[in-house]
Amino acid sequence: MTSKTPRFATTLICAAVMPLALMAAGPETPSAPTPPSAATADPGWTGAYGGFTLGYALPGQDAVGVSPSGSPGSIPIGQLDDDGLNAGLRLGYRWQLGMMVIGPELAFEGGKVGDSFTAGGYSAASRLSRALSLRLKAGLAQSAWGAQLYAIAGLSRGAFDYAVTGTGAARPVAIDTGFSANGHILGLGVEKQLTHRISVTGEYEHANFGKVRLEDAGGASTQATPRFHNFKLGVNLRF
Repeated sequence: MTSKTPRFATTLICAAVMPLALMAAGPETPSAPTPPSAATADPGWTGAYGGFTLGYALPGQDAVGVSPSGSPGSIPIGQLDDDGLNAGLRLGYRWQLGMMVIGPELAFEGGKVGDSFTAGGYSAASRLSRALSLRLKAGLAQSAWGAQLYAIAGLSRGAFDYAVTGTGAARPVAIDTGFSANGHILGLGVEKQLTHRISVTGEYEHANFGKVRLEDAGGASTQATPRFHNFKLGVNLRF
């Protein structure tokens, strides 16, 4: 009996001390939630992207005239209303600074934008075969809509096929050539995010390639003034 008493006393003391030790330690404090890492945070509109566009150009009125050899004046013969389907591939980068979103975009475009007519003994035809364009897009992000509204300004280098031929009142002319011209682009657009990486765009642009004088071997000439209004839908993929 004597040998069992110390063991019983030790057990009783441990049982009494354990609750006091737990009370002294206090309740367990829940750990704070781990903040999301910078890698998973949404960067807004900042970053590189690529995409494609499909558009339809509406006429911009290219008035066609013929200047006989040695004559300073031009005799009007008609008007080319360049219009048609077009498509493009684009690559760009943008930065978001508060609500402002700004960045450059490079695009290659082509399609069937052109027109032709026959009148007064003359025939004329014009077609934009391709264009390489550099645009600056700047706008405001609308976080509540997951969208941005932006303005467009840019430069474009267009390649055209152009022909004016016939033997009407302005004497014979035989121009059938290709030429390249520099132009400017102005427009407006809206872009809506569908997911973190995919967005859709709707844009209006006015493209004006200025005036280019074309002359045949006999000295008869015309001025090409290609311009058009383009409405485009597109899809972008953020890298």
